[in-house]
Amino acid sequence: MIMKLMAQKNTATEENSFSAILHTIFEKTEIGGIVLNSDRRVAIWNQKMVSYSGISREDAYGEALDTLFENTLLARFTKAIDQAMRKGMSSVLTHKFHGLVMPLFNLNGGQLLYTVYVKPLNVDNSGRWCLIEIHDVTNVEEREARLRDITLERRESETRLRLLTDNLPAVIHQVTISDDGEKEASFLSRGVEQLFSIDYDFACQEPDFLRSYVVAHDIDRFDEAVSEAMGRCEERDVVVRIAVHNRSTKWVHAFFRARENHLGQTILEGLYLDVTAEKISEGELRRHATVDSLTGIYNRRYLLELSEREFKVACRYASPLSILVIDVDHFKAVNDTHGHDKGDDVLAIVAQTIQSALRQSDIFGRLGGEEFVVTLPHASASAAYTTAEKLRQKIEKTKFGKKGLSVTVSIGVAEIKPSDDTISATLKRADLAVYEAKRVGRNCVVADYQIS
Repeated sequence: MIMKLMAQKNTATEENSFSAILHTIFEKTEIGGIVLNSDRRVAIWNQKMVSYSGISREDAYGEALDTLFENTLLARFTKAIDQAMRKGMSSVLTHKFHGLVMPLFNLNGGQLLYTVYVKPLNVDNSGRWCLIEIHDVTNVEEREARLRDITLERRESETRLRLLTDNLPAVIHQVTISDDGEKEASFLSRGVEQLFSIDYDFACQEPDFLRSYVVAHDIDRFDEAVSEAMGRCEERDVVVRIAVHNRSTKWVHAFFRARENHLGQTILEGLYLDVTAEKISEGELRRHATVDSLTGIYNRRYLLELSEREFKVACRYASPLSILVIDVDHFKAVNDTHGHDKGDDVLAIVAQTIQSALRQSDIFGRLGGEEFVVTLPHASASAAYTTAEKLRQKIEKTKFGKKGLSVTVSIGVAEIKPSDDTISATLKRADLAVYEAKRVGRNCVVADYQIS
């Protein structure tokens, strides 16, 4: 309990010290300064904000901005605060929105013309805070006169921001684009080395460094996201693969947003997150949803889904398509004599044997139990019969284990007909052909057109 109280005291001391430093800085600047704590409550409200808003510090401290301004805040301003708090993203709202971001007034009582900067601040043991700077641009000449002082303060702010962002589990990237299209990396966090194994010095010298690592298949989507962000000045995001130096591939979720600075230059801001682990997990879930765990081929649901898709294509273009239904003969006897583990091994070997003999375009899956299905696009019944006979012979010659166990299969063949409304109709006729193959002695191939 004593240690916990000491920790809480130390945390409170850190927060108070942090607030005191920022408060001292803001009191010496000519900008309105607000700092929201991790609960989005006002922790700092400098004298300029008192002057601009008419709200005293005592009334402001501990309150939410919505409460102070009676829910009149611009939605984009609220969103910018939310992005800073949740995603660690910086935003700028230009003077075009004066009087709409929040109602502020100059010394003459008129609406204040200002630019708002919303920035994230990470405070040890206290989560993420939010820094809001209000820059008065009512008098441009006065603003230019104060430019050197503001620049110095901004450098100090950027230094603090650098200390914070370099430890984030993400890469923050800012590129300045001049009127003639020349690009310069104005900010890059060092997380680029740890997250993506990309050399920091190279990345700083190459404004389009991430694009140079994007795999060819994803380049168009990457370029489209950047182009839309710059064209519309709205946030765009894209998930792409990058090839890193150690020849591995990583997945990156990139967020882009463009804005214009006071010099008329375009600022493209990027936030890059390594989502490789999430993509691997998605891939595993997808694989489990489509693959039969015992044999490694398609499961029943995905088999029928792909087969139905090929059926529709075949019907649309009047091309042939055939179905093979393959059933392992006397499989119950294998289980009863050798055990279910051996039975599982037999099914896995049968699946591997069939898979090795099929075309890349063929669809192969386990229908259930000891029954398999092969969908053969662009194959007539006679061609499918030939394929089925090759598969039957190959399985007959296969030895299933050291004891020389061998099995055979019965195969039914059916080609789609104009009267078939779904692949299930074709599959049903192939299934009837399997029953006929078993009736006449097993270890043979029967096509549905052979059944009288």
